[in-house]
Amino acid sequence: MATNRRERQREATKQEIRDAARAQLTEGGPGAISLRAIARDMGLTAAALYRYYDSLDALVEDLCADRYDALTTEVLAARDNGATPLDQLREACRAYRRWALRNPHEYALICGEPVIDTMHTHVEPTPKGDAAMRFTLAFLEPFTAIWHARTTPPQPLVPGVAEALSGPNVEALRQALPIEGVAFFLIGWTRLAGAITMEIFGHLRWATDDVEPLFEQNLEDMLRQLTM
Repeated sequence: MATNRRERQREATKQEIRDAARAQLTEGGPGAISLRAIARDMGLTAAALYRYYDSLDALVEDLCADRYDALTTEVLAARDNGATPLDQLREACRAYRRWALRNPHEYALICGEPVIDTMHTHVEPTPKGDAAMRFTLAFLEPFTAIWHARTTPPQPLVPGVAEALSGPNVEALRQALPIEGVAFFLIGWTRLAGAITMEIFGHLRWATDDVEPLFEQNLEDMLRQLTM
């Protein structure tokens, strides 16, 4: 019992540290996160803080996972209000955009660095990587239902696409989809994330000051292609 209480106290302190880091992030962006400033604000010594996070990278990794899970919770809540798989996927995409618009610095944090370092042949699981996969799977369930309900065969893949899809997490997608479905999922994913990223970082201001209709058009085009 004492050990459990100690673990709960440790996790509560780590959550307080993450909350302090998130406040810095919200105020100044990813570059504003500072272990020394967090220690000062919490009334801890730097040495005491390092007992919970041994580096800034470790804290940022944990914060990324925490923010990914917050985003996933919101996406799932919106998704599960949809009456059909198509509605569920549409609402999940909209929830993704809404969260990003409300939390631009958090979006920049979780999307700024690769989740997986492919320079290493053996990829170790990380909190951020695991959280990112949970986020991805929130979209995969309705996507898979729509894909398998198709009544026409998909367009053939460009030569080399199937062979190129060999990343460390592709197998998780292959458990639910054929390789053509995996390719379409990734194409849709890059299109969705790309549209949101361009909006968040202001790369569409030259064209419009109201991006939502453009996003909705993009989304409906993607969904239409999925059901054709």
